[in-house]
Amino acid sequence: MNHKQLRWHIQPKAPIVQNIRSVLATSTNLLFRTVLRGISQKSEASLNAAESQSDSNKARKRELAVKKSDAIFSAVKQNVPQEKVKIIYRNSSDKNLQKLVENSPIAHEKSQPRYYGIAVELDVKNYLKNLVNQLGLDNTIFETLVRNQRIPPEHHVTLIHAAALRKSRSREFQELWEKYRNMVDNDYKLCRVELYVDKIVYNSQIMALVLREIDPPEITSINKIPHITVGTINDSVKPVESNQMLEAALLVVNGKGKRQSDVQIIQLERDLHVFGTIRGFY
Repeated sequence: MNHKQLRWHIQPKAPIVQNIRSVLATSTNLLFRTVLRGISQKSEASLNAAESQSDSNKARKRELAVKKSDAIFSAVKQNVPQEKVKIIYRNSSDKNLQKLVENSPIAHEKSQPRYYGIAVELDVKNYLKNLVNQLGLDNTIFETLVRNQRIPPEHHVTLIHAAALRKSRSREFQELWEKYRNMVDNDYKLCRVELYVDKIVYNSQIMALVLREIDPPEITSINKIPHITVGTINDSVKPVESNQMLEAALLVVNGKGKRQSDVQIIQLERDLHVFGTIRGFY
């Protein structure tokens, strides 16, 4: 076969190749458009689902807000003790509801406080953190309390507990209970006190700040050593056990008394002066 014959033999097949290329291109375009259409539909479906979920979440939040408002108004209407109502509205963003609850004439007779005490205006954890760093103290117990989240955000000084009142039934305890109840119910100004801390006492399970003085001096505690319990190592160690630790560490009666070997006492160079308010704890 010569050159001309070869050229004639190949040329008639060229349109076939072109047709194949055209078909492939068309198929590719169709496939590409189909894929794009599928992606677009999925994206639109996902967007619609997200919007639907968002609307559902908003509706749920509105529903919860309404329920919370209803609970607050119901509590006020039924004279639920104020401290319990505060638990309900604490997370509410409605300032008007908060004001309504705080200013409402809520009776306490239906739910007696568990104890009367002094709510202390002090960030105990931050104070101790700075003190430990400044004095270079052994911070084993403190670090353990912090790590295990055993230091609560708020602290108090117990003045008299309802359990002690029931157990003792003494006239002295009854008069003290009535004294603090009248103060809390009738005269807020008398409830403001000043506290002077002069010691930090701790062992391997509990830590406390010891009060040297409460001003005015008429404010007294049934505890032999008034104090602020910083925290306990775990739930099995109750805050009330700080009384036993402090008495064993600081009190000697008639020459008797043995200090626990693992108790540490830090005497502050200068008293820590803080303010507080007497109130009922429910």
